[in-house]
Amino acid sequence: MQTHRAPSDGIASLDDPTGGGPDDLEHRLRRALRSGRLQMHYQPVVDLSNGAVVGVEALARWYDDELGAVPPDVFIPVAERTGLIVELGRLALRETCERGVSWSGVHDQPLVMSVNVSPVQLREASFVDDVHAALADSGLPPHRLCLEITETAMVADVDGAAATLQRLRALGVQFALDDFGTGHSSLARLGSYPFDVVKIDRSFVIRMTDGHRDQAVVQAVLHLADAFAMDVIAEGVETQDQRQLLVDLGCERVQGFLFSRPVIPTEAFRLLAAATSLG
Repeated sequence: MQTHRAPSDGIASLDDPTGGGPDDLEHRLRRALRSGRLQMHYQPVVDLSNGAVVGVEALARWYDDELGAVPPDVFIPVAERTGLIVELGRLALRETCERGVSWSGVHDQPLVMSVNVSPVQLREASFVDDVHAALADSGLPPHRLCLEITETAMVADVDGAAATLQRLRALGVQFALDDFGTGHSSLARLGSYPFDVVKIDRSFVIRMTDGHRDQAVVQAVLHLADAFAMDVIAEGVETQDQRQLLVDLGCERVQGFLFSRPVIPTEAFRLLAAATSLG
């Protein structure tokens, strides 16, 4: 989930970022949600064969007037602990589906719109209804919505997660297994769940050019995904050397700062409308 990195300007300490303790941060976050101060930024997913943008990942960003840019690795845990992640998740689903429809006319092919799903959301009884409502209200075809789910979310409640995924699959949405290889990886579990995409964590991509060990891991994931008829997206591509090595290994789709940082919706729109290739 490398795309969640964000500048920490204005944050004095990750342990106590506000100077007023976790309750103050929760209050600020709650107020930001109510006032629309949390925004979705979008990072392209690029096809390495031609540089075409084939999808975007939605990422929550929060700028507080006093704190500045609050990193996701600070506010997401607070949102999960307090239950605010459910409201934030609804916001992300609704806005991302609406963007997917509004951007349909400015791009050569239908974009897959990806949204991250918290373990807390996955356990929420209303989550399937939230996804259905976002699709129905926006008119986005279900196959163009991809829900990104981490291994941790699956392990936390194996039976419950499987049941929820089955209900979501009935809606027609796609699933991506996020941060693969960083958690409690299980090849048997990977084959048992209905994932369409496996995302290779940025930590492997960063180290690929330093030695054969991480190259072997990436290649193994590519072979595994091919055996299960899954697509692969490599995260965190920041250099041309990384890009070329992924091409040589047969990886078809990537995202990372080499192509674009997560950008605000208006910039994403201009990028999609103007660029024929990011490769």
